[in-house]
Amino acid sequence: SQNPPPPATLELYRIWHKMSSDSPFLKVHVDPTKDWDYLINGIRAHIIHLEGVHAGHAEQRGNDGLNGDVRITLKKRNGVSIQDVSHLSADSNRLFLLVGHEVFFFPDDNIGEKMMVPLPSSHRSVEVEVLASTPRLMLIRNFLSPSECEEIKKNSDAKIGTLDRARAGRPVERREQGQRCRADLRDGLAHE
Repeated sequence: SQNPPPPATLELYRIWHKMSSDSPFLKVHVDPTKDWDYLINGIRAHIIHLEGVHAGHAEQRGNDGLNGDVRITLKKRNGVSIQDVSHLSADSNRLFLLVGHEVFFFPDDNIGEKMMVPLPSSHRSVEVEVLASTPRLMLIRNFLSPSECEEIKKNSDAKIGTLDRARAGRPVERREQGQRCRADLRDGLAHE
């Protein structure tokens, strides 16, 4: 089957914007006959122009100034990078725009929203649920695999055992408190 056509327009939000209530930072026309580099270079040119308008001249910003080499990254709400026009679809026309060294963090504007987020160092995805926006609070289910949980428990037993031996000269109640802490840690690392 063929990929669906890309959206006619991308709505790009900076990471501090709320997609649910803010206007897009930038709207960009997508020309399906052009390649990815053409799209990214067009976005880069818009940003350099906007930064120049808002900061006087980009050149006056020193090392932080934007130039033709600035990295542009587009990400979906769940943190997945878009790296090709073929990855765009009509249902993914609202994206986050990261410029230079900006770091993506998950949006918190839709309390209760659940996103499947791929882990960068694994072939797994985890479910992230937005619980609150102030303070930013997210629940990450199955962040650790069962084997990772077991590894942490094994290592914590060895470390806490060393701490217990180091505390041998202290009053008994402190040792008992350490044992309760170890039991709480062991119980808290149950894999969901």
